Amino acid sequence: MHLFKPKYKAGDGKYRESNNYAVEFVVNGKRVVKSLQTPNLAAAEGKAKLLVTRTKEIGWDVLKPRLPGARLKGVQEFGELYRAFALNKEKPLGHHTIIKNIATLRRMAREMEVETVEEMVGKVAAWRSRQTKSPHSVATDLRSAASMFTEDARKYYVEAGWIVVDPFAGMKVPQAEIKPFEGYPLDDVRKLIEAAKKELKAKDEPAYAVFIMALCGGLRAQEAAWAQRTHLRANGLVVDSDPTLHTTKNKKTRFVPLPPSVVAELRTLGGKGAFLMADAPRKNGRKGPGRKRGYRVLKRLSAWLAGKGITADRPVHFLRKIFGSVVATRHGLFAARDYLGHGSVVVTEKHYTALLEKPVVDLMSDTSAA
Repeated sequence: MHLFKPKYKAGDGKYRESNNYAVEFVVNGKRVVKSLQTPNLAAAEGKAKLLVTRTKEIGWDVLKPRLPGARLKGVQEFGELYRAFALNKEKPLGHHTIIKNIATLRRMAREMEVETVEEMVGKVAAWRSRQTKSPHSVATDLRSAASMFTEDARKYYVEAGWIVVDPFAGMKVPQAEIKPFEGYPLDDVRKLIEAAKKELKAKDEPAYAVFIMALCGGLRAQEAAWAQRTHLRANGLVVDSDPTLHTTKNKKTRFVPLPPSVVAELRTLGGKGAFLMADAPRKNGRKGPGRKRGYRVLKRLSAWLAGKGITADRPVHFLRKIFGSVVATRHGLFAARDYLGHGSVVVTEKHYTALLEKPVVDLMSDTSAA
């Protein structure tokens, strides 16, 4: 494979070098020269490698369409191409996942001050080093954006007539690590509840509602934000997974048993609205399925929790972990899995197994007594 800038004969009869790179390679004994339609060397190398690989895999058909990578004028246009791929997979992605991935890539492009995917090549590492967000949030952004350039996605783009460069190629995208929960003293939990009753309930009822649902029911922040009055039962709360409003992480509806005292407390919250967490609508906010509710409420609650000494990256989620740790230690990992809505007990085990007491099994005494 050879990259070069072809020469052309200008109007004055002189030969000049083209702005765009081309690639020359041999397949089945035939010499192929193909314009890569980009002046960016890194982008040209990426497109050339992909073109050569796909030509060998698919054959000459991949060379028939023009290489329109340079005509992807904006990340938005690429987002529509990705949407078509995500909806045509054997197992199509959910609406919220597609929107999140596209929005993440667009935001990264804006922060890099570029307009096309090609221009992102070589700039991801610098973007990463400038981030002031938590490592967890940066890792989430990288995984979300990089998921648009999987092997299957790139194959779809090529078969659709597009050669797309992967700006995340060669970068090790960190995987989410589950750190074992170290526990939180019950005496401190009681103090936290008393403080919330005195300071939050009267001054910030929406934040107090999320506090109760997260700490006493193990709901995720957005599960609490979308919980409705009709979801309350005499003995607990239904965490509804509704594709038209909000879906849970494992796409399943679950029931969380609650004591009468917590149910009674929740019934007093939310005013006359449908949601237990009352929240004024944001101006010009999106109203489509999967959008987030209560952003400002969650910010206020996080700040309040930080003032109470909770230093976790996600203070509201920390309340959920406190609930999960109590269920796991008192009723076992399988009960905690069901209460928390984990997709697998393996996830629950990684969170809470370090807190479980290891029983001493005395088979000698047991067998002699028998």
